[in-house]
Amino acid sequence: MSNLNTLAEACDAAILDSNEQNIQDLIKTATKYTTETYSNEERCYAHYLLGNLHGKLVWILKEDASGWRNNNYPKNITAEINHLRQAKALISERTEQIRSKIVTNLANAVTHQRRNIEVLNQWVCDFNIEGDAPFVSALSKARELIWISRNLNDESHKHLYQYEAFLLLKHLKDHIHNTDHQSIISTLNNDPEILYYLENGAAFFKPLADWQTKHTSEEYSPEEKSYRKWCLKGRLFVNPINDITTEWIADQDILQFPNHTVKIGDGPFFAASFSALKREFCFARYMAYEGFNQIHPKFETDKLFLVNTLDYVDYSGTTEKVKAAFRICFSVLDSLAAVTNSYFKCGSNNISFSPKWIRENFQKSDNNFFIDALYWLSCDLFENEKIVSDPQKWKAPNPQSSEIRKIRNAIEHGWLRVAESECTIWDKDNDFAYLVTPQQLQAHTLFLLKLVRSAMLYLTMAVKLNEASGTEERGIVVQSPLDIMDDEFISQLW
Repeated sequence: MSNLNTLAEACDAAILDSNEQNIQDLIKTATKYTTETYSNEERCYAHYLLGNLHGKLVWILKEDASGWRNNNYPKNITAEINHLRQAKALISERTEQIRSKIVTNLANAVTHQRRNIEVLNQWVCDFNIEGDAPFVSALSKARELIWISRNLNDESHKHLYQYEAFLLLKHLKDHIHNTDHQSIISTLNNDPEILYYLENGAAFFKPLADWQTKHTSEEYSPEEKSYRKWCLKGRLFVNPINDITTEWIADQDILQFPNHTVKIGDGPFFAASFSALKREFCFARYMAYEGFNQIHPKFETDKLFLVNTLDYVDYSGTTEKVKAAFRICFSVLDSLAAVTNSYFKCGSNNISFSPKWIRENFQKSDNNFFIDALYWLSCDLFENEKIVSDPQKWKAPNPQSSEIRKIRNAIEHGWLRVAESECTIWDKDNDFAYLVTPQQLQAHTLFLLKLVRSAMLYLTMAVKLNEASGTEERGIVVQSPLDIMDDEFISQLW
């Protein structure tokens, strides 16, 4: 590690001096330590240094997340995220001291792609942790809460986000004497917006002081309470406030298609289509819950006469539910692309939620931050088209993306064998299964559910931003929410 410590000092100096050539040279040097000939500890630290170096190049070269629209591809943003994700995956007891730095820098890097919803709860804002990471995290998270609040359709949600930002800024100010991070100190003391929050927040937000505790779970049966608590903890409710609290006030899927302009006489088709895909997502979420928690009637798996491959193959009903949830998530994404296609008048006949489709339909459109977010989120799930200068070096920003694609292909078009171990007693020449463990399938499904939920939020904010721009033709405004079905009516339809 002594060589890496020396390298780290050189990286800090080059970053401080904003010396592009030195940074490029150090990237070549640090990359040598990422091969498997080095220990996980060394590789973790090297990826962390590489993330920081590429992050500085983002600033020097003024890279922008919208660069995919004009072939000015933000390669350093992608590289920064790639390296920090790999560093995070390699954290161990021996590198625990830099965990908060890695996680904080990764959250900041992902926001460069406009994907702030996904990282709101990844910043480390615990001021008991040594170093500058908590101070950087608190300021970054507060700023993102304020920025997101401007694009939420519900006025009450907007104020709750701003209140949570105020609390973070107040907490930061109370601890600012414990850091010598000059940029944060200067921002806290001189930024007009932050000063306004600090000076006026206590009085303005006083009525919201107890907002998180205004609801209880007393009305729920034990079964329903367990399900809703699981959703709250996983931040899986289609509700922006579940990103800022896991208390019972957030246990409803309240998100609606935003207020929007349509021609006179046109129906509320965007709002209704969004409700349909939201319903589909919520059903997938419940399937995942039952699958994760082994909730399934035994009789359904009786007398099936299934072949045993002697590798502890999992044919359980609960695993089938997880597979169904996994499959439905992709269906929801394609439905989301269809809503996007119709609302933004793309006119596409071959609709799919993919980087290629988004690029083809939005490359020449006006910049919309949340279309950028949808583009980059899609890159986490699908092969990106070859648009970088050296496509052989392209890596999707999500290390799990390749595995997710393989699982999806096996479920849809092949054979996914869910088993605890790889079978070793058979000749494998004719084994065309793609093998995953139940734990791997669950982890990927939960990750996918979170991404789909985020995509739904980004779409509503993209619409809100588009409506605010005033580019839509004149007509009537469809207000959100519309006439909402009673829960009793939905359950009695059949």
